[in-house]
Amino acid sequence: MDAIRSWPEIVGYRFEFLHTGVLAELLRSDFGPEVAAALIVGDHTATPVRAVRDIELEPRIGTTRRKADLGFVAERNGGDDLTVLVETKVDSVPPWDQLRHLAEASRAGSRFVYFVLGFSEHLLPSAAVKHAFEGHDPQIITARRWAEILGALDLPPELAVYRQAVESEVAARETLIEAVTSAEGGLREGHAAVGLRANENGWAERVVWLAQVRQQLTDHDGSRWETGPCWTYQSSNAVQFGLAPPEWEVAGLGSGERANIYIEVIANDGFRWLAFKTGGSTPKLRAKLDGDRIWQAVESYPELTAARRRRAAAGHATATAATIDLSPLSPVVATELILKTIAAVEGEVLAVVRDTR
Repeated sequence: MDAIRSWPEIVGYRFEFLHTGVLAELLRSDFGPEVAAALIVGDHTATPVRAVRDIELEPRIGTTRRKADLGFVAERNGGDDLTVLVETKVDSVPPWDQLRHLAEASRAGSRFVYFVLGFSEHLLPSAAVKHAFEGHDPQIITARRWAEILGALDLPPELAVYRQAVESEVAARETLIEAVTSAEGGLREGHAAVGLRANENGWAERVVWLAQVRQQLTDHDGSRWETGPCWTYQSSNAVQFGLAPPEWEVAGLGSGERANIYIEVIANDGFRWLAFKTGGSTPKLRAKLDGDRIWQAVESYPELTAARRRRAAAGHATATAATIDLSPLSPVVATELILKTIAAVEGEVLAVVRDTR
């Protein structure tokens, strides 16, 4: 007979209500003030919380129809009571409209805490958070930080099992990150599981590979990769992040019109690539943005031997002008090729933008 699984495994680590339910239980317990303080300021010793009250699952966000996963009021020593909203994400990208509604509640006086567990930590672009919250940045709790908070508590055995599950998740993910980062011959998709859940078709490796590339691009030029319009998107078999440099947008257009060139780095099932894309709010603008010129610019550089040429598709809101194959490359080498490609063709990209005005 197989060993009986732990209750976090039975419930399912990927289900957000598992983590939200444990947090609610801790807030209702004698640990409540200590946990609340750790969520609010990141250090339970910094701002003492006297008591926690009005703990509510799925409270409405302000006057909107949107809901957070959990809400509570922290009664602070020497300070006003603070309403705290908590949103939990596990292995998923937070929707932009959800960020916007939570940011509005934050600006109205609530404190917002984002639990980003599993691979949500890698999928959440910090620039999007900064743009949404406009100086009212949320407290972001990663799996490692959550494990530290739980580790400081003398938990009863039933909750100690949950803490072990979180610690297992952290250890498994760090092992995976090390494997992907050090894969000199390219991406490895051999891990059958990460922590307590399956790694379907190498999805976890794709997320880690992409996160490593994005981090290295940010380290190279944070002013571009962290402050420009950017996004992260995932589907059942692909994950990608994009950047739309402001200088790559056509200026001087009419009200409601928009046209630009942007890039996306995409990790799909078995493929990795850099794509130059064109987009426009009208068919006329889309036609004027000459993607073929970008394709020709990429093709003219013989050192970009990994290029896969693809002409722009006509009649679509966006079109792929050119792609650079990154499939066999480690994150370090892929980042080097991305930077080399952008440097090589950016002059032509800017020329296309100028000619479209």
